[in-house]
Amino acid sequence: MRWPLSFLVTLTSMTAAAASNAYMISAQIFINDKLVKSPRIVTLAGEPAEISQVSEKTNSNESQKFRMKVVATEVNNETIQDGILMKFEVESVTDTHTFKSTPQVLTKAGSEATISIGDTTTSKDKMFMKVIATRQ
Repeated sequence: MRWPLSFLVTLTSMTAAAASNAYMISAQIFINDKLVKSPRIVTLAGEPAEISQVSEKTNSNESQKFRMKVVATEVNNETIQDGILMKFEVESVTDTHTFKSTPQVLTKAGSEATISIGDTTTSKDKMFMKVIATRQ
């Protein structure tokens, strides 16, 4: 009868270890300095997570397509302690602009990072995002 109990303890420990490798990625998406989206994604380390939103054109709003995919991994070495590397795929399409980018950012857990998407010096439309990754 000891075997089922030890199996349950082992299974519970494995689940707890897996849960500690999760991240909450909070983002704010700005287009032309205006906050347009505030997505949040919970993801496991090394696993892709994705959100998307599609809105049809209405009388007062233009049509929109937004997609964000992220893979977050732990970075700890002799030069970087407590780091989280986030690799993004970001796409924002409306009637008036299109942004597509695959930025990467390395930041300390809980610290905000800002990512510019596209050429902000030559384009009249600018997109940037602020991101914070925390461990769950």
